[in-house]
Amino acid sequence: MRPEIPARTRRGMLATRDSYHSRVALPYAEARRARVADSDPAHARSASLLRVCGRVPAGDRGIRAPARLLPDLVPRLHHSSAVKAMANVLIVYATKEGQTGRIATRMAETFRAEGHEVELLDTEQAHVRGDLDRYRLVIVGAPIHAQGYPRSIVRFAREHRALLERLPSAFFSVGLAVCSRTSDGRAQTLEVVEGFVKKTGWRPRRIELIAGALPYSKYDFVTRFVMRRIVEKEGGDTDTSRDYEYTDWQRVTAFARELADEIRVTGVRACHSKSGPPAQAASRS
Repeated sequence: MRPEIPARTRRGMLATRDSYHSRVALPYAEARRARVADSDPAHARSASLLRVCGRVPAGDRGIRAPARLLPDLVPRLHHSSAVKAMANVLIVYATKEGQTGRIATRMAETFRAEGHEVELLDTEQAHVRGDLDRYRLVIVGAPIHAQGYPRSIVRFAREHRALLERLPSAFFSVGLAVCSRTSDGRAQTLEVVEGFVKKTGWRPRRIELIAGALPYSKYDFVTRFVMRRIVEKEGGDTDTSRDYEYTDWQRVTAFARELADEIRVTGVRACHSKSGPPAQAASRS
């Protein structure tokens, strides 16, 4: 009579098996299918559906990834997946006291960590050069000042409206109203965004409202006095001897990751649309 295996040990064994199938067997079978596709497209279409167990349908003879390939196969497959998933991302922004620039930089760092190429462009300092068609995602961001956005951002969106509507695009608005304690700051901010849409004719696919900062030390005397009066009415911080930051950095990172996931999925779909039905393993990458 066989001794009973403890439940904890059984769970560990199952987890190890599932990890092997998802990280090694499925990618190995997909790589094999890709090699076959180069020589026989018809066979590739018939073998495009991979089973969860890590085997491929008849024609590939149910090959599993040999254990001897584990040391070097997985890194090469991960590198191949990263190359396929990499996209060119453009983040266009305008900044006054620097907070919007820091938010754009955090987004860029997140995209780069996900394996994408990112270009940052401050519209107050430079103009767009070349064709925007080389980007797979364009993000535009700007701070709210005097119930509007900087002219350079309005000009950029107006000049490139047709392309922004054709490409995946997003807009993030930076301001203090979203953290108001006395009024519906989000509704007020969305009214400003709607005015931006009417001025430019561009309606972004994604809009994110981000709280900014209150850098009293960077204001001149008049601006500091005006900002203190406005903030006081909204129940905010009025000690002008210090600066305040309200940006939710975790949400900024999450927003960038959501966009990175979206372009990764659309990139996989576009890649497979050229060579037939997508394999199940591709949706797991």
